[in-house]
Amino acid sequence: MKTMTLSLFVALLAPLAGCGDDTNVTQMDGSTPDLTMATPPDMTMTGPPAAPTLGAQIDRMGRPAINTALTDPFWNDGVQTIDMHHAKQDAYNAASDPTMWASTMVGGKAVLAIFKSSLAVFDGLDNTCGNQAAFGGPLGAAYTTLATVLADDELYLDSSQTTCATYLGVELKTLGANVTDCGGRTLTESTIDETYNLLALGTPTGAVTSGITSDVDGSPSNTTFPFLGAPNQ
Repeated sequence: MKTMTLSLFVALLAPLAGCGDDTNVTQMDGSTPDLTMATPPDMTMTGPPAAPTLGAQIDRMGRPAINTALTDPFWNDGVQTIDMHHAKQDAYNAASDPTMWASTMVGGKAVLAIFKSSLAVFDGLDNTCGNQAAFGGPLGAAYTTLATVLADDELYLDSSQTTCATYLGVELKTLGANVTDCGGRTLTESTIDETYNLLALGTPTGAVTSGITSDVDGSPSNTTFPFLGAPNQ
């Protein structure tokens, strides 16, 4: 009985004896597999790969709230659908040439004309017309100046200044305000509230508020890393 067990064990080991030699390998059907090595890949380094070709622009990062507040804010008139509203916002975001931003057509009207109409409505929110920022400025009567500034939808930063506490500080200085600030946008500013106050009251601070007083994800900081708050676990 022991002899039979040993013989069987040896027999089972026999096919494994040639594992280092692939010339005599046979498959279960008796045929010999094709073990010819394929042509190895070309690993020659010829420099970094070419940059991918970019597709059409679908969004742009400008000033917070501008597209929302001015492009099509009063869309829900019972006629226009939400899809039509989004299509207008998408058309605004897709404009990739800054020199054409003011003349970009959105829903059949140029952005500059749309902005002027929207600004006129926001100016009257406090029941006082004419107290909006840059009202009747140097670029034209009533809302043309502010509409022109906001249509150039990009953040400006004055690197010669060391204080950064006023959102749209550079723009306000250009419009004649006594502002000595780097402008831009810091993490701790309530840019939505500041935008709507400028549109309604002519000043970055005021009674107009979104009602959001804190960030549910934490407290952002302009000086302490990681600035936006602790990372998610």
